Order: sequence, then structure tokens, then C-alpha cells
Amino acid sequence: AYNKDISPSHFTMYGCLTARVMVEALRRMGPDLTRPKLIATLEAMKDFDTGISGKVSFGPNQHMGINEVYPFGIEEGQFKIVAAPIGPKK
Repeated sequence: AYNKDISPSHFTMYGCLTARVMVEALRRMGPDLTRPKLIATLEAMKDFDTGISGKVSFGPNQHMGINEVYPFGIEEGQFKIVAAPIGPKK
């Protein structure tokens, strides 16, 4: 929306995804912003819907947030999931 020279791509999508997760973690933390509280807040985040990637969950031993890749496209300037997620075989 701000720099018309930058085309949306998977890099910008992951940047937006990361920003949405971080903003949500900061919102959940409240005014006491400390590193230990940020880590605890992120590790307690379960099934957060970013609107871009599907649900994001973290834990003490789960720092990736997602276990699947969501094929996406750009529609009317917005990221849109276009197919079922691709993930580890079960």
C-alpha cells in the first residue's frame, strides 16, 4: 500500500505474517514488555489465525509456528490462500 515499486511476493507475505504474530503477542502481553514475558506469551499462543497462513501455534519446543505451507496468491492487493496446505505426511 505504501511503496508501489515493491510487488507482493512470498517474502513480503512472510514479513506480513511475522508482523501479525508479533503485534498479537504484544497485544496479549499488555504494558509489561519484557523478553521473558514475550517468550512466555509466544509459547502460549495456540491456533492464532493470521488470515494469511492458517493457524499459528508455538510452544516450548515448537518455535516454527506452522507445520504446513499454504499456497497463496494475490487477489485485489490482498494475500489469499488458494489451495490446501502442504505439510508433513501423517
